[in-house]
Amino acid sequence: MRTDFPLTTIIKKFEGKATPADEQELQQWLGKDQANAAILTDIKTIWDDVQSKTAGYTPDVNHYWELMQRHISKESNASILPKRFRTRMKTFLSTAAVACGLLLGGTLVAWLLFMRPDTPQPSELTYTAIDGKSRLVLPDSSIVWLNANSRLVYTNASNDIREVKLEGEAFFNVTASSTPFVVRTGALTVTVHGTQFNVDAYADCATATVSLYEGSVSMQSDAENAAGIFLKPGEEGCFHKDNGTISVAPADVELAKAWTGDKLKVENKNLREVCSYLAEWYGVEITIDPHTPNDQSYTFTLDDQSLDEVMGILNNISAINYTYENDKSIIITP
Repeated sequence: MRTDFPLTTIIKKFEGKATPADEQELQQWLGKDQANAAILTDIKTIWDDVQSKTAGYTPDVNHYWELMQRHISKESNASILPKRFRTRMKTFLSTAAVACGLLLGGTLVAWLLFMRPDTPQPSELTYTAIDGKSRLVLPDSSIVWLNANSRLVYTNASNDIREVKLEGEAFFNVTASSTPFVVRTGALTVTVHGTQFNVDAYADCATATVSLYEGSVSMQSDAENAAGIFLKPGEEGCFHKDNGTISVAPADVELAKAWTGDKLKVENKNLREVCSYLAEWYGVEITIDPHTPNDQSYTFTLDDQSLDEVMGILNNISAINYTYENDKSIIITP
């Protein structure tokens, strides 16, 4: 790994803030190796690209302030927003410009340390989503959506296997390759054969669930002599942690991946199905009284509406009643 890049001096040069001493340091570095001139050109290309993407960035303060106010309102528990909006909005609003600078610096550092052809690739990378979902691109170009309070460790110590260790929930779109892709979570191993699938394996749950959207995966328990079980698209495999068994059944795999999108689309679903989607989208628990009618179908699309707005619409259409038990639980009655 090369560590002789005068990154601070280079950035000062691009910002027009370089002192005579900085200019001298830069010239000395350029004179050490003919390849340094090409490196400087590459860094300037990255600089210009990131600057063009961030120079005109101005956060919509009023919009995000309104969202934050609705979220923290003490007058009602009804302003529950989608998971992706549960961020520290004040920090975001006050540090947007700093974030752009960090993006630029992080891009340059990543390029300097990992992208140059004379630099070895790291054998292990760790990704964490603390508050809200994150979209990741792994070194093999596979795309992963990592849900809140989840952690993913990617290992590529050899060319024989691509392996990730998951704590929490993630949706995978794995790049096809002759090299196997394996997801390990606790005592469960999921082997991928080029596919899109969701793994829900939070530590505090009694089960780990694999929902297959496209392609093929196999599930195998760490139990002795346990056989691998293949899933078909549209199926869900449930790993029971207490006894190490795996059960497979048809499932609504669209529901399993609903949290990964920018919009939630519901088509021709009854009330109980709708509430399953809403519970996933907003991260709440919704309990429906058994006597509540379930004979009406709903079709709609959501983006940044609050849960109370949606429940109000359902109330007007179906004449249902709903109450907030707390900020994470809703009860629906006829």
